[in-house]
Amino acid sequence: MAGGRVVLAASIGFTIDFVVRRVADLGRGSVSHVVAVGLASGDESSWRRVEEAYKLLSHYLTSLGIGSELYRVELGRNLVREARNAIARASGLAGPDGQVEVYVTGGPRILVLALTVAALTSSDEVRRRTRIVAYGENFEGSLEIPVGLLTDILSLDKESARIVNTLSRMGPMRAEDLRSSLNMVRSTLYKKLRDLHSKGIVDKDDSLWRLDRRVEQLI
Repeated sequence: MAGGRVVLAASIGFTIDFVVRRVADLGRGSVSHVVAVGLASGDESSWRRVEEAYKLLSHYLTSLGIGSELYRVELGRNLVREARNAIARASGLAGPDGQVEVYVTGGPRILVLALTVAALTSSDEVRRRTRIVAYGENFEGSLEIPVGLLTDILSLDKESARIVNTLSRMGPMRAEDLRSSLNMVRSTLYKKLRDLHSKGIVDKDDSLWRLDRRVEQLI
């Protein structure tokens, strides 16, 4: 993800280890702010534990020169909407040139799911500069999903989806071979390839069309 510094909208529970790890991996110079998103489930003693964890996180981030805030979302029918508002808050802090990362490793699973759905249903402007990132909790490994790219893939028309599925199954292909395989009109094929290329879904290497490497990780 190219662009300015990153603002994290990070799910948080009773510990801060995962957020600290992500900030360290990105590098202190890459993160400008952390919006720690905590779930209020109706149990105030649990919320106090979230606040205590955030205080430790805030102290750590302050020592690095990184701003932070705790964003409370309430368990209930508006949970996804509130999670979307938290992401919008992170987007606003990032400014027009910054990037947003929805980091969904810490905290309760229902909060992780709400933030994931919220990222996918945010405004187009927010989705275009947002990624969802998750770490393995008891093992090494991570998953990074460019939200705008994923929603573009999910909204493909029938012809474009056929092109993507064929390239996924067959690997890089010349346009004429692709046209023959799909039995598609040449003008339609080239129009769809241009559209897919403009969205970053396919690349052209010499005479071969191939899926973008980010897309290969998603389908």
